[in-house]
Amino acid sequence: MNGLLRHFLKLPLNWIVFVALETFAQISLKLAAVVAHPGSGLTAWLFALVSNHWFQASIAADIANFFIWMSILRRHDLSLAVPLSSLSYFTVIALSTILLHEAVTPLQLVGLGAVGIGIILIAGPDSGDTGDIAKDPVSDANIVRSDAANIFIQEAVKDGAP
Repeated sequence: MNGLLRHFLKLPLNWIVFVALETFAQISLKLAAVVAHPGSGLTAWLFALVSNHWFQASIAADIANFFIWMSILRRHDLSLAVPLSSLSYFTVIALSTILLHEAVTPLQLVGLGAVGIGIILIAGPDSGDTGDIAKDPVSDANIVRSDAANIFIQEAVKDGAP
């Protein structure tokens, strides 16, 4: 377990910000949904929702998270990025319990435990990776770019291009 903790402590700042913003976006979206009442018709409800500061904050967090997610995908394998993005499930449940006083059932805790075990199995230190969670994006991009260029050149030569 100590190795797993060391592995997750290597996460770059963009992961921490991603999970924090995802958590904030979900909590603020819940707060916006509670305030906006659909009783006055669809148009009035949409206007109330769009003008709500919690809704606007949630959208802003989601937009910021899009750019952070792009930087994460540029640096990490998708098979690692997606399971680690599930860390926000834990923070959302914890904060919705603390801030919104939502009840968490034992079955939900079992499900959360299953998600945690899945994250450990997929992204843990024994997942077959090199242990270097933060790859060099520039070198990786250059390798991909040079491979693509070589394939393009080989195809062009094969087709008789000058």
